[in-house]
Amino acid sequence: MSQLRADSLANRLGTASLPTDTIVQGTAKVWGKVDMTTAITVNDSFNVASVIDLGTGLFTAALAVANGNAHGGSAGNAGVPGNGIRGMQAAYDSAAVIRHAAFGNSFALSDVSHCNFVGWGH
Repeated sequence: MSQLRADSLANRLGTASLPTDTIVQGTAKVWGKVDMTTAITVNDSFNVASVIDLGTGLFTAALAVANGNAHGGSAGNAGVPGNGIRGMQAAYDSAAVIRHAAFGNSFALSDVSHCNFVGWGH
């Protein structure tokens, strides 16, 4: 496999640059937007291989390319347009899977139309 080794990356004009450590360790490794109201639908994503419905308000997202370990972080939010923001929890099950739980206004698990999540790690 070929490797590009550099200390930083810059735009063509050289007016902005970014250390490569930021790219390797500091950026989102996975993100997605999921609709849970009928069959699980992935509306948009990055590095998501598949999403599995685990029941009301619960799903997992499998990463297409796993992190180096399961010590990354994750966050999410959930909501229904015109009906406010709902709660959502996201946590890594492993280096390759993030588990999600979405909650309704009564704090019970709920299938919602707008579930957004992000995961980071290295």
